[in-house]
Amino acid sequence: MNSTPTTETDAAPDEPGPHVWDDMTVEVALAVLSSARARHLVVRDDDGRRTGLVTRAQLTGFRASAAYTDRVRLRTLLTHPSSPLPVSLLEVPCAASSHVSRSS
Repeated sequence: MNSTPTTETDAAPDEPGPHVWDDMTVEVALAVLSSARARHLVVRDDDGRRTGLVTRAQLTGFRASAAYTDRVRLRTLLTHPSSPLPVSLLEVPCAASSHVSRSS
């Protein structure tokens, strides 16, 4: 048995659902959700730490709001105190599980 503690970053690939970075725009996040046929995205910061979880319903609801622009990033929705997006941190079962790579 391995006694090395597991960090949140170490456990990241095992978390269900596609993993994306918080600098992704809402439009791109919706495209990832559609192509992965997922119900939610696990959002991570540049250090790989989980910063939240967003669902298709939350993103499409935000896209229909007056606050939407095509430049809004997921990090803005997750960290801004007056964000119109109610981010749920509950795990949502997902049939698809993949890790979306960041392209350099």
